[in-house]
Amino acid sequence: MKSKHLGLIFSGGLCLYLVVLLWTALGYPMKAKLFPLIIIPSSLVLLGIQIFMDMTRRRRPKQVQETDRDEETSKSHSRGHADATMWIVGSLFGFLLLGHILIFFLLPLAYSKLHKERWSTSIILSLSCRISVYILFVSVLDMRLFEGFLYLLFVH
Repeated sequence: MKSKHLGLIFSGGLCLYLVVLLWTALGYPMKAKLFPLIIIPSSLVLLGIQIFMDMTRRRRPKQVQETDRDEETSKSHSRGHADATMWIVGSLFGFLLLGHILIFFLLPLAYSKLHKERWSTSIILSLSCRISVYILFVSVLDMRLFEGFLYLLFVH
């Protein structure tokens, strides 16, 4: 029973988190809130669709629901939600500790290596992610991104 509601609970928690982020971003200067005002509402729309699909799936008769998803699929969904939660929390703490300087390189590298990509592919993906974030935020939007607590502790 727990695994049936886990997706809805996860989506609801993520929705609440995005609403808090949107509310926080509204207080930023115009240049700083440009990116969040594009990404967060579109994420909320997609998340709303997902919540709607989860809720309508729950209303179907129990017999149809059991034939759609067996116990093994339910366990893989629970594992997927746990993995997604781990990546979100890990990204947040990694960003706070390491800042944008390292995290936009290390996260894609870790993700691609966990999914058994070759080293060359992983490094190219990580470098391209890091370079594109740098170009978008530092060069185009002229923003200073957070360096991380470790950087602030040892450099300043």
